[in-house]
Amino acid sequence: MRQALPAILFFLLAVTVCGAADFLAEGKQLEAQGNNPAALEMYLKGIAESHGEDLYLAAGRLLGKIKLYERGNKTIDEALTRFPDSEQLLKMSILFKSRLGRDDEAKALARKLKKNAVPAAGASSSAKTSVTAVNIADLSPLPVEQQASAAAEIIIELQKVDHEEIAVYEAGLKKLIYTCPTSVYAPEACWKLANLYLFSSNFPDYQNAVFYLEKIIADFPASGLVEGCFTRLKNLAEKTGNDELLLKTSAAAQGFKLWSEENLNFWKCHEACAMIRLARRDEGMQKLQQVLQNRDTTPRSAEYAEFLIGNL
Repeated sequence: MRQALPAILFFLLAVTVCGAADFLAEGKQLEAQGNNPAALEMYLKGIAESHGEDLYLAAGRLLGKIKLYERGNKTIDEALTRFPDSEQLLKMSILFKSRLGRDDEAKALARKLKKNAVPAAGASSSAKTSVTAVNIADLSPLPVEQQASAAAEIIIELQKVDHEEIAVYEAGLKKLIYTCPTSVYAPEACWKLANLYLFSSNFPDYQNAVFYLEKIIADFPASGLVEGCFTRLKNLAEKTGNDELLLKTSAAAQGFKLWSEENLNFWKCHEACAMIRLARRDEGMQKLQQVLQNRDTTPRSAEYAEFLIGNL
C-alpha cells in the first residue's frame, strides 16, 4: 500500500494539471469565437477547481478586455494571495488599479515590482534608460495584436519613474501613442502629454499641447476625452489670442454630436467672434443673428450673441 501511494499522488496531480489546461484551452477557444461570457465562466470554473496562475491571467485579460475593471481587480487580488511574487499578476494588478483611479495602490505595487526585478547582465534597471533611449522619430505601430500588452508594459514602466523626470514621461507617453495607437490607453496618453506641456513648467509649450489635443479629436473621436479637448482648445485660443485656432476649433466642434442646443449655439458664437476678428465681419454677424433667432429655446447663448454684436 505504501508503494502505491506515490503513484496515486502522481495520478491525482496529473488530473489537476490536465484539468486546468483543459479549462484554459476551452476558454481561449470560446474567447476566439467571440463568446466572452462563456469564456469567462470557463476560466473562473477552472480557477475554482485548480487555482492555476495561467487561468487567473486569462480571466484577468478577458475582464480587462470587456472593461469589467472592478471585477478584474478583485480576481487578480485573489490571485496575488496565491502567487504574491508573480510578475505578470503584479503588472495586471497595476493596470486594473490604474484604470480604477487607485493610483497610490498602483504605485505601491510598481515599487514592489521594481524591487523584485533583477536587471539582465549589462542592462540598467532604471526606467529612465529604457524609455529615453527610444528615438521617437523612428517609432511605428506594432502589430495590432501586440499593442495592448506593449502599452501595458509602458504604463507599468512609467509607474516606477520619479514625477520630476519630465523627459522620461514625455518619451514614454510618445512611445505608447506611436507604437500602440489602437490601445485604449493611447488617447489618455495624448491627454497626459498635453497636460505635461501645459502644466509641467513655468513656460508652457502651447504648440505641442494643441497638437496632442487635436490628435485626440482626429484619431480617437469615440474617446470620452473629445469634449474636454474642444473646451481646452477654446480656452487656449482665447488665452493666447489665437483667433485662427478659435475659428478652427469652433467649426470642428459643431460637427460632433456632443452638445446640447444651447452649447452648440455657444460654439457658433465663438466661431462668429473669431470670424469678426479675422476680418470676416459680415459672416460673423450673420452667424450671431442666427443664434439670436433662437432666443426662446436657447436664451443664454442668444444673450451672449447680443453682447458680441454690441461689442465687436
